[in-house]
Amino acid sequence: MTIVINPFFLLGAAAGAAMLVFGWLRKNKVSAVTSAPLRPCGGLAPGKPQAVSGRADAPVVLRSPVTGRDCAFFLKEVEVARAVYTRRGRRTSWVLAESSACGFFFVDDTFGRALVFPTYDSLDLCKPPEVEGSIIAIEGERRVTERVVLQGEEVTVLGSPRPLSEFIAYARENLAAGLPSSGLERLLELARDPAGAATPCFYGHDLSLVTDQNYSDYLSWKTSSASSYIWGGLAVALVSLWLFIQPFLSSGQRTVQ
Repeated sequence: MTIVINPFFLLGAAAGAAMLVFGWLRKNKVSAVTSAPLRPCGGLAPGKPQAVSGRADAPVVLRSPVTGRDCAFFLKEVEVARAVYTRRGRRTSWVLAESSACGFFFVDDTFGRALVFPTYDSLDLCKPPEVEGSIIAIEGERRVTERVVLQGEEVTVLGSPRPLSEFIAYARENLAAGLPSSGLERLLELARDPAGAATPCFYGHDLSLVTDQNYSDYLSWKTSSASSYIWGGLAVALVSLWLFIQPFLSSGQRTVQ
């Protein structure tokens, strides 16, 4: 007797596994934040993982590339729809053609200030990205996406801060640091003062997270989201398991009869 496996079993199993992994990654993000102490900007220890939360205050206010909003930092991505060939044939997909980041800001928590230079990998923004251009991937079409940290909004940052004097050396070696020229001049002026040179600075590989929420709201958002994906993934996995074993149960019932 041939038993036919429901084809939706594989689809459901893959979807359930993906949801579980996504939920687990989000839960790990929460653990990474809570494992580091939340400190005032005026009491940071150099080189140790810490979190700060406060208001974004950019000395150089920028215009976001899509909406034109006043922002402290923006990430601009340009995508082009191109033909992609796979084993299943030819399809049109969005391909990243250009990516650029610009801006920096102080985190001001009334106890002090810390400088932040966001990176692509550190961004975890709750605001949805703004998109200009075609929604459907038609070959040759182009679209621009912006992700921004707005001037004056609440932010939370996680990383291992270094003195501003070390960042200046880093910026000189990495010309693509995303610094507006006028901003670099202000930082050089700040670094000339011994107190300014000691300003804690989050940047590069020592920066783990930049989000546009305060500390408690971010943890609540991530925890809720992680739980939703984990429980949803378990539900989908259980339904998929039932679809898998149902033919065997039916076969057993017919055999008994």
